[in-house]
Amino acid sequence: LDLTARNDWTSTLPADNNSYFYPSVSLSAVVSQLLHIESSTLSFAKLRANWSQVGNDVDPYSLYNTVSLSGWGNVNMANISSTLANNQLKPQISTSLEFGADLRFLNDRLGLDVTWYRTNTVNQHINIPTTGASGYTSKSINAGEIRNEGLEISVHAMPVDKTLKWNIDANYARNHNTDIHLTPGVTQIQV
Repeated sequence: LDLTARNDWTSTLPADNNSYFYPSVSLSAVVSQLLHIESSTLSFAKLRANWSQVGNDVDPYSLYNTVSLSGWGNVNMANISSTLANNQLKPQISTSLEFGADLRFLNDRLGLDVTWYRTNTVNQHINIPTTGASGYTSKSINAGEIRNEGLEISVHAMPVDKTLKWNIDANYARNHNTDIHLTPGVTQIQV
């Protein structure tokens, strides 16, 4: 059993939203040893589960519009970003849940590792298009909620285990992203 807790304070987010806490808990057990079920058929069985949260801030100068100075030859220029800053941004938070199993059979000659996961991310930091009449081409916002869900399966086999060893490994992965909801007032996001 592993437990963690972390809190970050960032200077790139507004003072009201600059602190974010993210914990995690993970548990794994070798059930073949705990239940004394190891045999020539089932060599090893391990189950695992994990829940975690992680936060993320924004790049510097994302809260207020700034002017940068640059030079080209003897000419000095003031540059203004084409993205409208947002001083109400919140930290992005991702919450993940994962379950898995590692099973080995026939004295480790055959193995199966399966993992299912789901991550929900809220307050993603994105830039969306805005009307050119504002003087900007985009504005920075916190988006809605995105879900990332998937399955990973690995199969291992050792058909020859003599002087010459032959291992075969195969992997399968599926990942599906879903837009759960968008920020009010935003009907679509082009990426």
